[in-house]
Amino acid sequence: MVARAQNVVPIRRKTKDKRRVQTKFWREDDPELGEDNLVVKGGMWEHQRKWWHMPNFIKAMVAGYGAGKTLIGSKRAIALSLANNGEPHFWVSPSYKVAKRTVVPTLVELLDGKKTVDKDLRYRYNKSDNEFVLTHRGRKGKIWIGSGEEPDSLKGPNVGSATIDEPFIQDEAVFLQMLARVRSPRARFREIGMLGTPEQLNWGYDICEGEDADRYDIGMVNVPTSANKALPQQYIDTLLAGYTEKMKQAFFDGQFINLSKGAIYYGFSKERNVVRLSDPGHELLVGMDFNVDPMAAIVFWVNGKHMHIVAEVEIENADTQYMVDILSQNNEGTHEEIVRGQIRNFIDKDGQLRVRTIYPDASGRARSTNSPGGTSDFTILREKFEVISKSANPKIRDRENAVNGKLNPVRGRPTLTIDPACKKIQKYMHAYTHELRLKQKQYSHLLDALGYPTAYLYPVAKPIVQVSTIQGF
Repeated sequence: MVARAQNVVPIRRKTKDKRRVQTKFWREDDPELGEDNLVVKGGMWEHQRKWWHMPNFIKAMVAGYGAGKTLIGSKRAIALSLANNGEPHFWVSPSYKVAKRTVVPTLVELLDGKKTVDKDLRYRYNKSDNEFVLTHRGRKGKIWIGSGEEPDSLKGPNVGSATIDEPFIQDEAVFLQMLARVRSPRARFREIGMLGTPEQLNWGYDICEGEDADRYDIGMVNVPTSANKALPQQYIDTLLAGYTEKMKQAFFDGQFINLSKGAIYYGFSKERNVVRLSDPGHELLVGMDFNVDPMAAIVFWVNGKHMHIVAEVEIENADTQYMVDILSQNNEGTHEEIVRGQIRNFIDKDGQLRVRTIYPDASGRARSTNSPGGTSDFTILREKFEVISKSANPKIRDRENAVNGKLNPVRGRPTLTIDPACKKIQKYMHAYTHELRLKQKQYSHLLDALGYPTAYLYPVAKPIVQVSTIQGF
């Protein structure tokens, strides 16, 4: 059975006493805040204390973005590593890149801050081995940083405790590996912490609330973003501005919500999002997906946060050069059958479409789509347009969330609208589902062409909360 944090009481006094000894390393009263909500003296918020004192073997915090998961998890990792006196604590992030942006700087900031008030603490971070080594009043501690990208790489010697960071976007094999490894007989406190934001109803939901909950000794606390009182209001407003109600429940309220079944573009409504708008004189922009059959693009303008699709392009058995020809010429003749939408209104006095900038599939940087001489797709595009792209595409889920957030935001009116003549993208948004995704591959290209620029220009906010050096723990 899942034990809710507020209902959990230690079964044996001996266990309770041990955990009190362990937690003396950190303050447990509320943090003290100064100007602009900056933490001037550390501590724990109520939800962090509840998670900390759960007696379960698996401690799960299912929380919204910015709720303080990494901070409290890092404090726990330090305390466990010293309490287990040399038995390693294994922290598994979704990737080493994520770890270097989140847990590694958080651990460094916490340890540096602790050193200022406790001269007995010493530590070093070995970057090549991804290992922290600590000493404190005769005790030794080790924290290993690992990546869940290849779960088999986590096999090895036993450890005393572990943390799985953002487990709900990692493979279940990572969880199973940690179950197998946290078994050192020399560790006083064997446990697994799971700290993450729910993004889909997968194995994480099954063991926290679903059909597998009874199989494990697991305690769970659900935490909204707002429980972290150190967050500025601007951060909260930024999160909510791009969220649908479902996204708010998952990414802000920290609730397991079904985002993976049914319509992928559940924010779309013909009544709400399909509208004909007059030409405001803006430059046209293009989102483009590289594919031979079909090659796809959407043509749009932006006005502040508003994005309006004026045309859609699907070309069968085409190459990049042909798409360039379509977008750099007027919409006459055979092009009329290819470019659907309010396109004629955007032809300049020279008979050219007012297209200057393209946001393409990032894979075009290196690949060639039936291009002569193996020329890259980006090279061909740059002959006519400015090309804006990051080194890699945003994750599919992030692109879909960005589009949904603009189709039906929690606050305010839709900021993504579609001209009525763009029939295909309307159809695809209605019909594209998670269950049939593989069978509906033909829908994905035009939708991807929309997702690339949307996620680039209006990404779903996932800012990383920086930890300032804190004294007086």
